Amino acid sequence: DNNPLPMWAYDIETLSFIAVNDAAIEKYKYSREEFLKMTIADIHPPEEVSRLQQDVLQPRAEILHGNDWRHRLKDGTVIDVEITSHPLRIGEHDSALVVAQDITSRKQAELTMRKQADLLEMAHDSIIIRDQDSKITYWNRGASECYGWLSHEALGIESHVLLKTEFPVPFDNINNELYEKGRWEGELLHTRKDGTKLTVSSRWQLQRGNDDSVSVLEINNDITARKQVEEKLSEALSNTSNIIRTSPQAIVVTDYEGT
Repeated sequence: DNNPLPMWAYDIETLSFIAVNDAAIEKYKYSREEFLKMTIADIHPPEEVSRLQQDVLQPRAEILHGNDWRHRLKDGTVIDVEITSHPLRIGEHDSALVVAQDITSRKQAELTMRKQADLLEMAHDSIIIRDQDSKITYWNRGASECYGWLSHEALGIESHVLLKTEFPVPFDNINNELYEKGRWEGELLHTRKDGTKLTVSSRWQLQRGNDDSVSVLEINNDITARKQVEEKLSEALSNTSNIIRTSPQAIVVTDYEGT
């Protein structure tokens, strides 16, 4: 009666409610009298009744925990619940005692996370999440395509060890800036699985969890080809500058107005 979670007992043969606690009445909005005239099928959406009927025919474990169902409240709202139940004998009837925990918010959060993960998998950029020890906890498809390692090969490995990262300044300096500002941007030199080197434009974002855990979201974009073009252009400009400086001819550069 005093359990803060909804509880009820029902007859396994008829599925009729035998007893409900106050938490069930408050949550589902039916009165006790209404409950005792209903079956447990009445609180399930129509599409789940067939599954329910098959489930009650199965041999009952001493304690059944973690079954996810959808329930419908009196006002029509559908919620996700996690069920824990165990069989008991009431008079001449085989019955079951049930505890229902509303997990709708958790389900919605999981759905949102799955959608976000799907979007990350579609990204062409290399997206890596690492913990406070720099060990990789997430590695998207873009990272696999860029570096050559599959997700299961990269997870749990220190990212800077796996990629043989070469930093523009000491790592401690970068890490200090990350923790002070919450982010860092710069260029890094990485090594692929096949041993080839590449230059990436890297963006790091510090993330803090509710449990004081720390993780780093790292997004890398391969700019190797661009850097090679920039180096060739710089070399060409340097050669042109040298030619101009050392030419025995008089060379003058003017703007469109002749200045």
